[in-house]
Amino acid sequence: MPYLFLLLLTTTYMNGFGQSRDYPIITQNDKQFYLYEVKSSEGLYRISKNFKVSQEEILKYNQHAVAGISKGMKLIIPVIEVKTTTALISTTPNTPQYGTHIVQSGETLYGIAREYKVKVDDIRSCNEGISEGIKVGMELKIPQKESKESKNNTYKAQSEKTVLSKISSQTKEHIIAPKETLYSLSKTYNISINDLINLNPELTHGLQIGQVIKVPDNSNVSTKAINTSESKPSGIKKPEYTAAPTHVGHSYNHIIKVALLLPFMLNNPEKQDATIDKFIEFYEGALLAVEKLKKNGVSIQLITYDIEKSETKVKEVLQSNIAILKKVDLIIGPAYSSQVKLVSTFAQTHSIPLVVPFSPSIPNIASNPYIFQNNAPHQKQFNEASNVFMQNFFDKNIVIIHFNNDTEDVGSEFSRFLINRLKKENIAYKELQFTQEEYAGINKLLVQEKENILVYATDKPYLIKDLLPKIAHLNTPTTPISVFGFSNWDKALKIHPSTYYYTAFFVDRKNKEIGIYRNKFRQEFGHTTTTGSPKFDFMGYDLTYYFINAISIYGKSFFSYLHEYEQTQTLQSRFQFVREDKGGFINNWVRLVRYTPEHDFEVVE
Repeated sequence: MPYLFLLLLTTTYMNGFGQSRDYPIITQNDKQFYLYEVKSSEGLYRISKNFKVSQEEILKYNQHAVAGISKGMKLIIPVIEVKTTTALISTTPNTPQYGTHIVQSGETLYGIAREYKVKVDDIRSCNEGISEGIKVGMELKIPQKESKESKNNTYKAQSEKTVLSKISSQTKEHIIAPKETLYSLSKTYNISINDLINLNPELTHGLQIGQVIKVPDNSNVSTKAINTSESKPSGIKKPEYTAAPTHVGHSYNHIIKVALLLPFMLNNPEKQDATIDKFIEFYEGALLAVEKLKKNGVSIQLITYDIEKSETKVKEVLQSNIAILKKVDLIIGPAYSSQVKLVSTFAQTHSIPLVVPFSPSIPNIASNPYIFQNNAPHQKQFNEASNVFMQNFFDKNIVIIHFNNDTEDVGSEFSRFLINRLKKENIAYKELQFTQEEYAGINKLLVQEKENILVYATDKPYLIKDLLPKIAHLNTPTTPISVFGFSNWDKALKIHPSTYYYTAFFVDRKNKEIGIYRNKFRQEFGHTTTTGSPKFDFMGYDLTYYFINAISIYGKSFFSYLHEYEQTQTLQSRFQFVREDKGGFINNWVRLVRYTPEHDFEVVE
């Protein structure tokens, strides 16, 4: 007989953002309102979602916001009465559980599914009669499935329990000394920070000098220096490194071996190929990441192979070095899509994580769980970029200007994707087929006293460089215009005073670490970087540091902990790796960047 248990389920419908924070409350006509001040880059859509109040309801009480909102504007947000329901549910361990959602004005089934991180079909399957659509006030059952995160947490807890049972069997006391940190303690006693806290739960509140804690009795742990090396292509300068101590600060306490497979073309010096410079710079950036990790106590062996540009050379390298390569902890490379399949098959056969830095097309990623694809396919980027777009511009006057239907034009492709998303979310937009001879049609589509977002559906700078100055003249305080373009417009981005674009790569000039890194790069290699955007040395640094650091903390099981892995300080990239079905991982991170009227670039959060 299956084990039955009773679960007391309390479902509360609250204005999650507004109800739980201290905002001034005012009363008008016997109705209570929050007094809220609009923040920078905040739209009505975001505010309505945060307060769980429809946009129409907000505008009903804020007529001055109908033409648009801006930073500092005061809004009154109706206080929605908290509704609490209690239900008694009888279930078995495998019986699906359900929450409840009351449909509000402006909500769509797609939006609700996204909010609860479930599939639209799952909602439809447990709510009969919604095939014709949903209506305001309708009560929907929302399936509550066990998330990947909860599964990972369960796995993690089980792993921690096993580790702790071993650790706690041999412990001793340690008295906290001045300047000691959790990190330094984890290094000293060969224990991860998480395991140290599990041994001493009081450490979640911080360390205190003189505090007595439990630590593993590692009397037999050796801290003798280990000589590590980095094999490198001859003719490429690298920093000289001193021997690094055994890394006992994380859960992975032996030398981390990393293979770097790149086309240096050292055996073909007569072939002048300017593209090789960017791969050399990627390698140089990786070396600086290795140097920093070593200073943090991580022992690393970086083994570099010149795989040139051919599949034949890749086969030769893999076959002749199989004894070494099958034992590495990480492979970074190759550079070209034609070489990826060979290396990914090798990595999967020997259970080695493979980081593919450049290629946006990896055919077998859905069936190979060891691949990490840094450069996401266009469709993945489009999805994330359109999410960011709708979040920031849903309440603006959106005008999409078509230049061509070129299937090779990423801008044209993105605009078609964006239109489909706008339609699904019932967000208004306008369209115009543009010709260079006539742009007066644009002026007719503009709206006064409201921000106008012109989406230029092309990534070709030559198509828009003459148009942007004309559009800039139409930009006035009463008819503000912003342009949504693409990162490869390069210098054309600066022609219009307010230009947005999405990108997976952004260098913040205000980041002090950038200057420190550049000085170090010039000092070590005797030159500055030559590549434009993205900068390949930054990419080499970011990827190398991110993955080696993850292995040093979590060991080879770092796959299971990406959801909690703290974002390391990067120079150009951010990483949000999401598993593709049951296969590998794709970096879905994109940023919305704006060129401001003050002639600077800023990230729009």
